[in-house]
Amino acid sequence: MNFKKADQLIRNLNHKRIDASRSGVLALMAFFLNRISRFTKGPIGDEPILVLRLDDKVGDSVTATGFLRELKRSHPKNKLMVVAGPLTAQIYRPLAFIDEIIIAKKGIVSTWRTFFKLNDRSFKYIINTSHILTPRVLFLTSLLKSYKKLSFLNRDYSLFSDHIDFNFHDHHVTERYRRTLLHLDIQEAKLHYELKVDDDLLKAAATQINNLKKGERKIIALNCFAGARLRNFKKDTTFKLVKGLLQNSKVVVVSIGNAGDLNVIKTWISELNDPRWVCFENNPGLFENCALVHFADLLITPDTAWVHLGSALQKKIIAVYREDSLLEKNSVIWSPYYHTETAIVMAPFHQDQPFDINTVNVDQIVELAHKMLGLS
Repeated sequence: MNFKKADQLIRNLNHKRIDASRSGVLALMAFFLNRISRFTKGPIGDEPILVLRLDDKVGDSVTATGFLRELKRSHPKNKLMVVAGPLTAQIYRPLAFIDEIIIAKKGIVSTWRTFFKLNDRSFKYIINTSHILTPRVLFLTSLLKSYKKLSFLNRDYSLFSDHIDFNFHDHHVTERYRRTLLHLDIQEAKLHYELKVDDDLLKAAATQINNLKKGERKIIALNCFAGARLRNFKKDTTFKLVKGLLQNSKVVVVSIGNAGDLNVIKTWISELNDPRWVCFENNPGLFENCALVHFADLLITPDTAWVHLGSALQKKIIAVYREDSLLEKNSVIWSPYYHTETAIVMAPFHQDQPFDINTVNVDQIVELAHKMLGLS
């Protein structure tokens, strides 16, 4: 029995079950909420703009920063409010162009609290920034008052007044924002990402990195783990990659990750036992890792979230993705968004086999890394 194929089949069936259940709940809610969505007759003055960023995905939240900045730039007198999850709030809180953040955790109680906080206001726009709808997005969008309510795709939901079309499988993740801004008559928007890292964290990271940069060494920040198991670098892949990178004596590899990731990485480092592969166990937080990447010369990652974080920090990046298919062009959708040197390496994708990022050509990554660092 092919256990990989069986595992993939079970995963696919489970996804279909979840999607069917979710679609049923959304259809039932839409049946009622489409009919009672609350609109104002028109913008009277400087009503606030409300943006919903409820999925709490780090990478997607970063990709929306340029959109939020341009929205505020074109509406300087309108208060820009964002309803966001706790992780997203960490990213948005330091950004001066966001006037207020309402933290909304998952669950019915938090959704009701958010509704009561906002119910006495009328908004100029309510904009949902994910094309994937959830019950709480429908609930808040329908029952809060606004002149316009904007959503991506989702034309079957008349609780929204405006629908922005784009091709999710063929357009860069920022295209939805560009089209939304054009829909609002905001021309020539600059959608580069923004990320603010605390000065104290930068000072601490600078000390750590400078201690490694003896003799003009190049620092490679390496992230091995992504949001899905089949997009993680396995130990063998990581060892082959690190050994290849360290063949050049001027390279130091700094592994980044959360507390759980670093516990695994620590055992790998001790096993390989090379002093030029390090991790900092006391830096498991998102912004501590961002501070380290800030001072790195190159970032290598299979995780789209770190591609977007690295883009915001304007770093050289090697992104490791699944090979493009006819249905989805990962190299386009999730490509780094700025004009600094970047590269995308593709792991082969076969329709009849479960995808595994570890089929990637590691030698190609090593060669690209040395070339991008001027070491070959």
